[in-house]
Amino acid sequence: VLEGKTTENVEVVLTSGGTVEGYVYDTEGRPQPNVTLYFEELSGYGEEVGRLATVVTDSAGFYRATGLPEKICEVRRSNLWNSIGVARRVIVPANGKTFKLDFGGKNTVTGQVIIDGTPLANTKLLLGDVAAPSSGILICYAMTDDEGRFVFASPPPGQYAIYYKRPQKQNDQVKIATIDVGTESTDIGVIPEQTTKVLVSVSTADPNVILDGAMVYLYEETGFGRRPMGEIKQQDNKDGRYVINNVAQGKYTIYLMRADHVIFFEEFEVANTDTDTEVLVEMGKNPAKVVGRLAGESQQGLVIWRQDKKVMADIRPGEDGAFRIDSLPPGQYSIGGSLMYHYNKGALATFELMEGQTKAVDLDISNLFDQSFASLQSLIISNNGIPLSGAEVWLEGATGEIDPVIVSSQGQFFLA
Repeated sequence: VLEGKTTENVEVVLTSGGTVEGYVYDTEGRPQPNVTLYFEELSGYGEEVGRLATVVTDSAGFYRATGLPEKICEVRRSNLWNSIGVARRVIVPANGKTFKLDFGGKNTVTGQVIIDGTPLANTKLLLGDVAAPSSGILICYAMTDDEGRFVFASPPPGQYAIYYKRPQKQNDQVKIATIDVGTESTDIGVIPEQTTKVLVSVSTADPNVILDGAMVYLYEETGFGRRPMGEIKQQDNKDGRYVINNVAQGKYTIYLMRADHVIFFEEFEVANTDTDTEVLVEMGKNPAKVVGRLAGESQQGLVIWRQDKKVMADIRPGEDGAFRIDSLPPGQYSIGGSLMYHYNKGALATFELMEGQTKAVDLDISNLFDQSFASLQSLIISNNGIPLSGAEVWLEGATGEIDPVIVSSQGQFFLA
């Protein structure tokens, strides 16, 4: 539409939209009347501006929503955060078709949570996405009893994780199990499985390195978009180590961010749960520093990283463009946009940093967005409009296979 111009012969095509219907059940598998469900755009974040429909179940627990667009819809109970049972699902309606979407049913997933030999009693558990518990295609809640036993009421088939919230920690969900849910009731037994304690030590001879206020997390495997797991206690006053409890066998990465926002990554494997696992994060005996000035403007943030991806930091220039990063261990470093860091493409500068060296690096970032990156987001859905969790997806092209940067039940995000 142009100001002062008349646009003619515009064709507007209206569709009937899609229909979604189903039943809402309580935790005992009984139909629930008078339950309010919101249909919202996935990016609506609960705001009415993104709301597509509001429905209320009838006396038989049945609902129907019509005229829905062909886009990813979040369907949730109006009292999402206070619910028990299936509280949130995701569906992709199709024009002229009717899809079924139930909340709950007869089948159950049962088990018991025991942490450090003690039942996790009277605690709310969340069954959800393996990477993003609060925003996946399913949110299902259950409460443990005095013995730590729980019942998840009829979650749909798929691969999910079970979380609990640490006391006094806002929005801090600790993953304790990853499970595959089928079409039949199942008892998964005691979770988590055999675990051990991880002790994280930091090695540095630089008196300028201050670890007060450092943040330490445990990540599953490696890679961008992973979520931390495992309960982390404060630094031990006796020997200065960080303690992470309840870690099962597997491969992990320690994420340690100092108060100056320099981040260290250390990969390790827990092969034996009979003994504690010790991890050492090396910060260097005679650290170096990088100073410089940025010319030009860019809306994309810059990062500096070591070639082995064990050290990285955001570059935070002042108003005059000057920046300084202290106490870096020696090695081969690069500077570039955050996307360049994750995909090893198009660094603006690469240099060797020696022990005790002060390296000056001045950069013009005016053409930072000239890099040839493209992105793609995919979503795998069933014939009934239900996104499939646990799907393995990759791209193939002239440059070979490209793995996704982020994988969740809401889709796979590729960058190349």
